[in-house]
Amino acid sequence: MPTEILVNTTGKETRVALMENGQLVELHVDRGTDRGYVGNVYFGKVVRVLPGMQAAFVDIGLERAAFLYVGDIYPQLLDHKHGEEEVEDPDMTVVEEGPPRESPKPGQPAIQDLLTEGQEIVVQVAKDPIGTKGARVTTHITLPGRYMVFMPTVDHVGISRRIERDKDRRRLREFVDKNRRDSASDSEEKDDVYDQIWVEKFDAKKKKPYWYCEADNIVTYDEPKVGDAHEKAIIGQRVRVYWIVQLQWYEGYVLEFHRRKRRHRIEYDDGDHEWVDFNQEHERVQVQLEDGSWVMYLTFQTEDQKSEWAKLDKLKENERLKKQSWDDVLCWKMVLDDRHGLDGRIMYISTKTGEMRAGAPFSENWVIQDDGIGFPCFFNLTNGETLHEDPRFIEDTDEDINAQREYVLAEATYAMYFCKEFYERYAEAVESGDKRTQHMMCLRVLNSSKPKHMASFLIRATGLYKRQSVMDRAGMNEDVHQQLEYMKWLSARMDEMANFALSLRSEREAKKKETVEWINANSGKVLICPKCKRRTQRHLDFCPKCGRKNIPPFLGPEDEIVDAA
Repeated sequence: MPTEILVNTTGKETRVALMENGQLVELHVDRGTDRGYVGNVYFGKVVRVLPGMQAAFVDIGLERAAFLYVGDIYPQLLDHKHGEEEVEDPDMTVVEEGPPRESPKPGQPAIQDLLTEGQEIVVQVAKDPIGTKGARVTTHITLPGRYMVFMPTVDHVGISRRIERDKDRRRLREFVDKNRRDSASDSEEKDDVYDQIWVEKFDAKKKKPYWYCEADNIVTYDEPKVGDAHEKAIIGQRVRVYWIVQLQWYEGYVLEFHRRKRRHRIEYDDGDHEWVDFNQEHERVQVQLEDGSWVMYLTFQTEDQKSEWAKLDKLKENERLKKQSWDDVLCWKMVLDDRHGLDGRIMYISTKTGEMRAGAPFSENWVIQDDGIGFPCFFNLTNGETLHEDPRFIEDTDEDINAQREYVLAEATYAMYFCKEFYERYAEAVESGDKRTQHMMCLRVLNSSKPKHMASFLIRATGLYKRQSVMDRAGMNEDVHQQLEYMKWLSARMDEMANFALSLRSEREAKKKETVEWINANSGKVLICPKCKRRTQRHLDFCPKCGRKNIPPFLGPEDEIVDAA
């Protein structure tokens, strides 16, 4: 019986039935008031491109323009040549000025690299308009048939979810796999999707390289990886395979690689050939090197792999140089020599090595910035000049040394006045026999930073005021040398006072420890403050009531108050 199409039209709907051999095969119902646009294919025109949203609006003849997201664009279907006079230049696309473009995925081109206003494209409605929002469209066209759906932009074969039986799904899957390729020995198509030619270029604005694929019109700043590079690079290499049954090696050449089956075709010297999966059979496969030696397949490295390792080493070295450059620049701490007020000279001290340099005039106007490729540079806030060499220091060696001498001697002299006062008060206390003042001054020397300040700058001054040449008059100044000798003597006295304070502190801690141990051993005894007679069970350095230092008196064996002092 022939195929029949039956149509029934009423006032509200139209029904179409497809009959084959007297059985209903398809039924379509069209209601005029409930008509949707999903699945319709339109030849539209781009009316607006939004780089911030990575989307575009396309006019397809409906009331509102349709919404097209960059992830729904298939670049191979786009026509990037608008007429014969306007041709998109990838170089101009990459180096244009403005803020960095947002991209939904790393390596995916931006919307403005794919579409321009006025461009005509073929789209398919994926979602109907809702409210004030237009329809959502995509360039991934799908054409459903009776038994299959044609998806020209997707390299995928799947089974419909409506087929619920696992047996039928497995049968269909086996049928598809069997008919897609009869055997692994069949040659593959030449237009392999992985064989993309990438051209490396340089972006002058961003000062870094980028890669451009002319076939797909793709621009990326991440170096693309060639698919199956190692497998393809081994083609032409001489290999040998160990046959377990014959217990011997068979040598030959690798002539072909089957990407989908993941196998290499080996042509043996005796005329036979074999398809071998090197990843699974790597234990019985060896590759011959240029010097004639044999290595296992897993340890064999192609020239591309060696170059990749060299690139990684170069990248690591570059990162190390960047880190070292930033450390060398940021380690300098700016110090103002305020002997002459706010107009004093600026000095720089390295926090890494302790080295000191004299600042150049107006060196405070230079700020550190990134030069765009990861290295530091210096930007002048006054005239906008940019330099890579550090301009903050004085280049004249003699002037730099004289500035360091003046600053170091001034700092050491400043600290010397405090240390001199400590020692004079200590000497007066020694003459008068005031041990309390002696102990107090020794503790002040121990806790003060001025003796350490004087000692550190004294070391710098001693090295700087050594005679550099026969013309160095500053290094021959007798007054300065006498002052440095006095600082050395005073620094030795500060060390003696600090050591005495440490001995006092250690004695006090030992005595306190002994008292605490006795209290812990006699915790049932009642402790009494010798001044306010406050009774306590705990050891305190000071009485919480009267504030007197508590070298604890306690009730002795005869229940008498004993003063430990």
